[in-house]
Amino acid sequence: MLWLVEPKEFLFAGGIVEKEFSTRRGGIRRAENLQLTGTMTTSDIARTVVGIIGNVISGALFLSPVPTFIEIWKKRSVEQFSPIPYLAMVVNCMVWTLYGLPMVHPHSILVITINGSGSVVALIFIGLFLIYSDGKKRLKVILWLLLELLFIAALTFVTLTQVHTFKKRSEIVGTVCILFNIMMYASPLSVMVIFFLSLLFY
Repeated sequence: MLWLVEPKEFLFAGGIVEKEFSTRRGGIRRAENLQLTGTMTTSDIARTVVGIIGNVISGALFLSPVPTFIEIWKKRSVEQFSPIPYLAMVVNCMVWTLYGLPMVHPHSILVITINGSGSVVALIFIGLFLIYSDGKKRLKVILWLLLELLFIAALTFVTLTQVHTFKKRSEIVGTVCILFNIMMYASPLSVMVIFFLSLLFY
C-alpha cells in the first residue's frame, strides 16, 4: 500500500536534499545535491507525519485477520474460511515492497517498511492456513503461492534488467501495484460470491 505521495525530489538526511532529474539531450540521468540552509520545511514534516499515520492504519488493516486465525488455531481447522484474501494480501504487499526499493522508486522508506512487514504477516497467515487445512485445499494454496512468488520474481527481473530509468520502473511497477491493490480490497467479495452460490445450489 502507498500512503505517502512523494514528489520527484524528496530526501532529508543530514541537511541534504537529493534532486534527481533527466536531461532531454542524450537522455542522461544525473543527480544534483542541494545544500539546505535551514531545517525541514513544513510540507516535508506534514508529508512525513501523514506517511507515518498511513503506515499505522495500514498495519492495523494487515493485523485485522488475527482474531480469525486465533479461532482457526483453537479449532485446529480452517473450516469454511477462504485463503483468497490472504493470498491477495501477500502479492499486494510484495509488489509494493518492490516499488519502494531504491533502484525502483528512491526515497520510499515508509513504503518498504509497512509493506515488507505486511508481507511477513501475510506469509504467517498463509503458513497457519496450510497447517490447519486439509490436503486438497492445502495443495491449492501452495500452488497459488508458488505462482505469486514466480510472478514477483519475473516482475523484479524484468524491471531491474530491462528498464533503465527510475521513471519507467516506477510507472511499470506502480501500475501493477494499483491493480493488485484493487484485487486485495475486492478479494473478500469472493467469499460472498461462494456463499451466495452455495445457497443457490443448496
